[in-house]
Amino acid sequence: MNKKYRVLVVEDDLMTQELIKEQLKNFDALTVVGSANTLLSAKDAIEDSDPEIIFLDIDLNGASSFDLIPYIKPTCKIVFITASPTQAVKAFEVNATDYILKPISLERLNKTVAKITDQMNEGEEEDSLSDNSKFKLDQMIMVNAEHKMVLIKVKDINYISAYGNYTKVFLEDNKMYVTYGSIKNWMHRLPKEAFFQIHRSTIVNLLNVIKIDKWTNDTGRMYLKNVNEPFEISRNFFSELKKTFKI
Repeated sequence: MNKKYRVLVVEDDLMTQELIKEQLKNFDALTVVGSANTLLSAKDAIEDSDPEIIFLDIDLNGASSFDLIPYIKPTCKIVFITASPTQAVKAFEVNATDYILKPISLERLNKTVAKITDQMNEGEEEDSLSDNSKFKLDQMIMVNAEHKMVLIKVKDINYISAYGNYTKVFLEDNKMYVTYGSIKNWMHRLPKEAFFQIHRSTIVNLLNVIKIDKWTNDTGRMYLKNVNEPFEISRNFFSELKKTFKI
């Protein structure tokens, strides 16, 4: 039996919400497990339905759906829905898979669903990779950055951030390279004893951590060497971090 991915639709306009749900019925790989039209109901729906894919309207009756990001599992694929193309930049900063402009066409939805299912299938393949594909801390690796191959040492990576379909790799000396690949792929290959994902869009080198502060009851802030601004540790990852390092 082919796997069906659980989908949640969050859209404040009920007519648009129903249209999206009806169109999603055309895809055998998807099953809609819930819907919501406010920030509060979306939080409950995320917890209740445990979605693998979320179609998320950016503007929810004046509230920002970006406030939902800490409640969404990092493995969940997010597709933002917006009437403004200028909001797409922020969408990719939180490692969104795609964004769709209103009014939504079936052709555009087709492309997005194909992109998501391809990525999720690739992710399942990544999970089955052998240990030979994993990097060692002292290993030199080649990254394809801006049409040229660059040789870097794994332990020199300070942090990695999502950048649409690409990632930005920041080294300790503040050099930065943009390379194709996902945060998930990097996490699969980086050595677990040194690298930790603190946000759906950020991986840090724990060897360069200066301090960790509690920010709220559920989130924290992390300070790295050679970086002026602290990094947000999102709700899901802060809980995991506290368990792992007993803090």
